[in-house]
Amino acid sequence: MSKYTIDSIGLGALLAQRRFGVPTYQRAFAWGSGEGRDEVEDFWNDLLEAFESKSDEAYFLGTVVLSENSDYVETDTVISRSFIIDGQQRLTTTFLLLLAVRDAFKQRDDNRSSDIEQQYIASRDLRTRQVESRLQLGATDNEYLQTLIEGSPKPLDRQAPPSHKLLAKGLNFLKAKVEEDAANAGAAWAARLVDWVEFIHERALVITVTVPTESDAFLIFETLNDRGIDLTIADLTKNYIFSRAGGRLSECHERWIATTSYIEQATGTGSKFTDFLRYYFTSQQGSTREREIFVRVKNRKLTTAADAVAFSDELKMAARAYSRLLGADPTYWPSIHPEAASYVEALRILEVERLRPVLLAAMLKFPNAQLKALLKLAVSAAVRMRISKTAEGSKADRAISEVAQAISQGKTTKAAAVISQLGEILPSDEQFRNDFATAAVRRPSYARYYLRSLEIQNNQPRKIPEFVANPNAGELNLEHVLPQSAGAEWDSYIPRDRHTEYAYRLGNQVLLRATENKSIGNSAFAEKRPILAASSLSLTQTVGDKEDWTMEEIEARQRMLADLAIEFWKLP
Repeated sequence: MSKYTIDSIGLGALLAQRRFGVPTYQRAFAWGSGEGRDEVEDFWNDLLEAFESKSDEAYFLGTVVLSENSDYVETDTVISRSFIIDGQQRLTTTFLLLLAVRDAFKQRDDNRSSDIEQQYIASRDLRTRQVESRLQLGATDNEYLQTLIEGSPKPLDRQAPPSHKLLAKGLNFLKAKVEEDAANAGAAWAARLVDWVEFIHERALVITVTVPTESDAFLIFETLNDRGIDLTIADLTKNYIFSRAGGRLSECHERWIATTSYIEQATGTGSKFTDFLRYYFTSQQGSTREREIFVRVKNRKLTTAADAVAFSDELKMAARAYSRLLGADPTYWPSIHPEAASYVEALRILEVERLRPVLLAAMLKFPNAQLKALLKLAVSAAVRMRISKTAEGSKADRAISEVAQAISQGKTTKAAAVISQLGEILPSDEQFRNDFATAAVRRPSYARYYLRSLEIQNNQPRKIPEFVANPNAGELNLEHVLPQSAGAEWDSYIPRDRHTEYAYRLGNQVLLRATENKSIGNSAFAEKRPILAASSLSLTQTVGDKEDWTMEEIEARQRMLADLAIEFWKLP
């Protein structure tokens, strides 16, 4: 690695001494976007506690990794800036805090607002009066940050980028806190604000690691991680790839953005990127636990820029396949087979994540016909494994990873062969029937899926009503015949001490169209019977035909459902 320097410096002093830029591949401002915890509030509270301590001790705020002298073009002027490779969120929030202090002075017509602006925030061109900010954010945020500096932000509508809303939220929060703090100081407000500026300048310390190039900066991450600094798996993977990219960094960056976008589409937040990597490397290199992911990444031994680009391409293709597997691209599956989308939706409902390494490998290797066949069989396998609880423990991990690797290596090329190789963790028909006949199902989404599927099987070969084939929760309701909170009127049917046990048995659960469900809720069986008997669903009708609803009736119905289950979720 090229020579690098390490220094300890106050955040304010750091902003005063340098100009900063944020590389295009860095995420936008994100503090304050989580549920419950707000990092900007935490930042303020931590600083306030240290500030109030009245001690001369420094308050340490972590590490900032920078690369030297990256030229930014602003209007017609080339300005030398340091790239912020790690620490953007902390530096940006400190910048917002100093903005809040500047505005507090400005509001009171105190010219120290200009001193703070010039030292920490921005200078103005003598001729054009254009603001030249000390902090230049990425393309998404920079223009909006400039409006905050100038005090003229535009109103944000629903289409505004989330990072703009977070910047505004963060600044407004800090302005309110600074105003409150100044007001509490009374006549000494100015001295209090100056104390804050000096604290940020001198005592709010960071360790800066400055390197000549971006590639050198990415290598720093591995060292920091080895020393216990908290970096996400996504950060480590990205930085490892970028550190090997050389002159092809922009190509790797483009592919990385596409990769993370696919995962965000599939999961909503991007927080499951680690899961994607774990499933992918399990399919490629064997069973992979979360703490082993970065070891797998480094096993790729990227020695050239071409290696980095190729690996970036590989992850991009795998992420696209993974997002489709999770249902993020509804236009894709009809091109594979008209029924493929329904299999993917069933796998999403069943949440059998253990099969994902196998399915991801097949997405990347199998032709369409074999992929469709595997999806159908995977649904049957998923139901069987969930009902019989056979896909648990190290034995299942080993079997699944071996099959996934065999697919990735081109050794297993047929859907039927996949199921055969998973045989040791799949229940036999007899075991599945017995387990299904006694299963209690507490998750409504599972129960709805099971009963809808068995309704389809029970109606063969007749055409299935559209509301069964393509249901939504608002149209097709789940009803517990023996209520989950049954009253004394049910004691004559089922002993009170058995209510909970039998309420969740699948044999006690039925589907009703929303238009048929008259809010029968906790009613007695005699009141429910005519509604159930009049249902347009055949399996629900049979319950309405019963004179009584006892443990024996529930058990008998569930045995009948188990017979249907064997037929619907067949395996070769």
